Amino acid sequence: MTNLQYNPISFKPTRFFCLFKDGEVTIGQSMAVAHYCARLAKLEGEGADWATSEMMVEEHNDIFALFGKAKGLNSAEGWDACVKEDVPKHLAMLEGKLTASGFFGSTLCAGDVAICNVINFAMDIGGLDMAPFPKLSALYASLCAGEGACASYIAEAPPPYFKRP
Repeated sequence: MTNLQYNPISFKPTRFFCLFKDGEVTIGQSMAVAHYCARLAKLEGEGADWATSEMMVEEHNDIFALFGKAKGLNSAEGWDACVKEDVPKHLAMLEGKLTASGFFGSTLCAGDVAICNVINFAMDIGGLDMAPFPKLSALYASLCAGEGACASYIAEAPPPYFKRP
């Protein structure tokens, strides 16, 4: 017997669901929460920056799906293929998309944070070699190390979302 619940916002059966509340606003879909938070943090971007950021958010979703596939395989081989073959193919493409600003657009946007998020997942899983990706490594370090915007969250060492068997 599965332990499915219905997300009260989307009516979608799920084992876990994200329910975000901000004053009178209640949101029940993870990407809707991400977009809402981007708006609150003024990270949506405008014009070309907005479009590029949205593209990077979708790339994040593509990479995140690779993690879900590896989790479904539930084997060390599946995870190795994910972080040593599949994810690096995406990162190679992303490396070439970073601009002279150090971001994917002209300024920091939600898509930059989303890509750093999946890099962090891959690092938690283990086995990801970031050496071939110096620009992505610099972006990750600028957001997730020292005084970066995401550094305090990572320093708290939240439990990994994905774990190897």
